[in-house]
Amino acid sequence: MQIVIDPAQIRFLLSTGFVGDADAIDLIIENSFTISDGTGATHAVNPADAETLAPALRLRLRSALSMVVGRDGSLTLRLAEGAELSVRKRDTYESWQTFGHGRLADASMLCSPHKGPPWVE
Repeated sequence: MQIVIDPAQIRFLLSTGFVGDADAIDLIIENSFTISDGTGATHAVNPADAETLAPALRLRLRSALSMVVGRDGSLTLRLAEGAELSVRKRDTYESWQTFGHGRLADASMLCSPHKGPPWVE
């Protein structure tokens, strides 16, 4: 996993192998989210607040095991060693988005504040 930090968002590049592989998912989070680190501790992370980013940086190079998106706009990313990242939908603007590449191209979604799931039905 590669992590890119911007003043208003954090991006996780989840690839099937080496960085730059054709099969990958970009997960961009523009919202506060939580990280459970696998030891029982939960940390609040806000991409706009540098003081809260350390738990997200600890996820670097961990393997992604699954990503689950709910009809309510929630997103859960489960990682190796028991870590879990959770994002909830906001009512005012985009909470997160994904861009799939290669064989994962169908994994492109936008969690906007509209009613309904973050995928096209």
